[in-house]
Amino acid sequence: MEKITKHLRLVGREESSLGDLIHREVRKTIELAVEEELEAVLGARPYERVEQRRGYRNGSRQRTLTGPTGPVNLTIPRATMEYDGWPRGVAIDGGAALPATDA
Repeated sequence: MEKITKHLRLVGREESSLGDLIHREVRKTIELAVEEELEAVLGARPYERVEQRRGYRNGSRQRTLTGPTGPVNLTIPRATMEYDGWPRGVAIDGGAALPATDA
């Protein structure tokens, strides 16, 4: 049986294969879920100043998820967490508390 790839044309958009549309929606869904989970873990939305914040965003990184429909490139946010009992501005290095320094 021949492999048939169907192409779809959305109003005002270029022609895309069904696989490309699936990958785009999978990527959006995963990235949204990761953003929401990070927001819950940090206790604050991006740029929000709240006392109960438990860490800070620290850029993002590119990752590739390989699934049954092929590889999907994702942009995953990074974060630096603060741990309970440690005051702000204290770094943990090999179990010893070191005051944070401005380099």
